[in-house]
Amino acid sequence: MLYWNMAIKSVRDQLRDVLIEMDIPTKKDVRGMIRDTFIELDVASKKDIPSKKDIRDIVKDVFHEQITQYHHDMVRPEISIIKKAINLLSKQILGLKNNISFIKSDIRDLKADLSLTISRHEFEKFKSQILRN
Repeated sequence: MLYWNMAIKSVRDQLRDVLIEMDIPTKKDVRGMIRDTFIELDVASKKDIPSKKDIRDIVKDVFHEQITQYHHDMVRPEISIIKKAINLLSKQILGLKNNISFIKSDIRDLKADLSLTISRHEFEKFKSQILRN
């Protein structure tokens, strides 16, 4: 269900334009159609014409069904596409994490190998001792 009062005005206007483009009547149109239908039926007395509240309830139901249908036909497929893309990215990130862990272990191994070799200063010192003897 959409919460119209919470929506930003421009977004609400854009959604209304989309619904109008899809030939979905507005609440005002539906109210008018219901009222016109009762007038065309030549209702015998004024009390047989539904009140504004009755019409409002009917319109809410019709409008809710149309919004639900719009969500089912338009929004849900887009959301499923986005979910698939997110799942794909998640798998790729997991693969990258595994690759990074291999690189980190290689770096640790190289550091361990380099720690076994003597430094340049120690090498020069050792070299000078050998040359003296």
